[in-house]
Amino acid sequence: MVRRAKNRAAALENNFPIRVRIAWERGALPGVIQAMEAWGLQNLGFARMAATYAGHGSEREALLYFRSLCEAERCLAAFPETDLIDFCEQDRSRCFTGRTAAAHSTWGE
Repeated sequence: MVRRAKNRAAALENNFPIRVRIAWERGALPGVIQAMEAWGLQNLGFARMAATYAGHGSEREALLYFRSLCEAERCLAAFPETDLIDFCEQDRSRCFTGRTAAAHSTWGE
């Protein structure tokens, strides 16, 4: 029987419990996602982070996948040119920057 391969998005969803949607400004340097993946490999280790473009024809939005919230927070803090997109509104005006991610991580304490 022929075995079907899963698509990459489904495999990422199944293997990484934390998903973060980010965006970056048009003026940001090219290769933001590649730089984040390289940072993740060097600072988090092999298979601790993955990234894919968010689709919808956007070159400035991506989904990042992590094994833990602490790792996601470290990555966002290392790349202040990225914005964390609010899933509730899906509106760039409701997102906060990676520079403030540490402040928002204390909500609910």
